[in-house]
Amino acid sequence: MAVISILSDGTSTLRFLNPETFQQLRSLAVTDHGKAVQQINELEYVHGEIYANIWFSNRIARISPETGQVRGWIDLAGIIPVVELRSEGAV
Repeated sequence: MAVISILSDGTSTLRFLNPETFQQLRSLAVTDHGKAVQQINELEYVHGEIYANIWFSNRIARISPETGQVRGWIDLAGIIPVVELRSEGAV
């Protein structure tokens, strides 16, 4: 299996890069029920899905790497106090 890097810049677009040359291979718009998902941050690829923290929220999106559609949400409400979600250091 080829190694590919996935990059987020905080918008709803993910970019797939060649990790050796940093050449962009493709891009993917992330949506949930037809609406763009913004503030995408901190990506992980696990068991065929992209997991993405949504900055300033207590949710993680499970994203299809083929379609960009959100397959589901992980709700982490209660783990971090709401006031801390909006601090500059919140990631």
